[in-house]
Amino acid sequence: MRKFLLTLAVAILAVGLVLPEVFAASFKFSGLFRYRGVSYDNADRDDTSEDGNQKADTLMRPRFTAISEGGKIKAVYEFDLGASGWTGAKAAPKVNRHYVQFALPGTKLKVQFGRDDYHTPGKMVVTSSGRNRNQGWEVSGKMAGMKMTAWTVKMAEGAAGGSGGPFAGKNDSDVHHIGFTTKVAGLTLTPHLTVEADGRGTGTTSPDRDIRWWGLNAKTKVGMFSIKLDASYQEGEIDYPSSSATVNDIDIQASMIHVSATTKVGKSKVTFRAVSTTGDSDGLAASQTHGVTAQQSGSTELSRFSTPNNDGIGWFDNPQIISRKRYSTFNIGAGNETRSGSGNGGTSGNGLRVMEIIVSHPISKKLSFKGNISSIHSSESAQDISGGTQYVSDTNIGTEVDASLKYKFYKSLWAQVSYAYLSVGDYGKSTSATTDLDDTWCWYFEIRHSF
Repeated sequence: MRKFLLTLAVAILAVGLVLPEVFAASFKFSGLFRYRGVSYDNADRDDTSEDGNQKADTLMRPRFTAISEGGKIKAVYEFDLGASGWTGAKAAPKVNRHYVQFALPGTKLKVQFGRDDYHTPGKMVVTSSGRNRNQGWEVSGKMAGMKMTAWTVKMAEGAAGGSGGPFAGKNDSDVHHIGFTTKVAGLTLTPHLTVEADGRGTGTTSPDRDIRWWGLNAKTKVGMFSIKLDASYQEGEIDYPSSSATVNDIDIQASMIHVSATTKVGKSKVTFRAVSTTGDSDGLAASQTHGVTAQQSGSTELSRFSTPNNDGIGWFDNPQIISRKRYSTFNIGAGNETRSGSGNGGTSGNGLRVMEIIVSHPISKKLSFKGNISSIHSSESAQDISGGTQYVSDTNIGTEVDASLKYKFYKSLWAQVSYAYLSVGDYGKSTSATTDLDDTWCWYFEIRHSF
């Protein structure tokens, strides 16, 4: 009996010591529920083949957040629970993000590690919105009087040891970034550098990638306009571990520039926006397919801008149909879609030049409008394939008009309906085609509850 009472006393003492620490952390449950759909026709720009469709899906995204030490430590765990709206199939739960963030003692920096969005300033070279939601490390905050952000994310992990030993990282693929923000003469400037190190090349089937993006993000106010500038110079190499008569290493020299000017006209917000990425004027060698690593005819230099991870983690906020982003991320399989702004050199663009006017207007306290009219061109005509498909020299992708209405039922519940119409040009049309390309249209809707 004495032993039991002694054990109970020790247990009570232990609980008394631990409970204050347990309840020192605060827990929060939040998230969103989304139901969305789309109806479209001529996504392939060909009215002779029927590709019109209607689709819908649902998403439940619960988030669990733990905060302790007076906000110095935060941990997040977030799930994706989704399914198609027109089927009884059950989708398996997925982890969307999970990370821990804490203040670094004795500094003004925060450290984060885990799966989350990591992006570059302006989100032009590397974007968020799930395109770079990967495992990584980030340090952000103030250093030497300047704001700084540095992160590294893992695109692929090599096999045990690899060909270069356990620490050589020979079979890894990583993207690294660092940027500093300072203010000079009314300008907010953020020079930054993004590096891709991909050592997974295997013979002539896939290359290593050693590429750098030197960027500058700038913001300022000029009269009634708020000005934003994003510029990036891309250089580096796409190297094949072994070469042959049909496979050559590729040198990259490309660039991107994005400028926007926003002002208020009455209650409306008006933005004038222009973005341009370089394309490539060289044709492709025989038997090639369009893409970042396609072998060029008579040239080993690529001047078409691309984003890291084989053009996979950039997502420009361009007009809806060509970017699948501005009003909805629903995929309709548009033949000219180019999320990175560069395309593949074929039907989806060979570099991109967009000039547009974007208008947002509050119709009432609950109802708002947003729309744009956009002129869209490829920087160069589509790349001919030696002995294969030849294209007309037209660079006009088309003119797109988007319009969206959003209604807020409550602070945490809104519904949106959007319409997009692309009047297509002749870019990407084969010289052997007997008919013109056809226009594309889409209706989108979404209902979202945030909690």
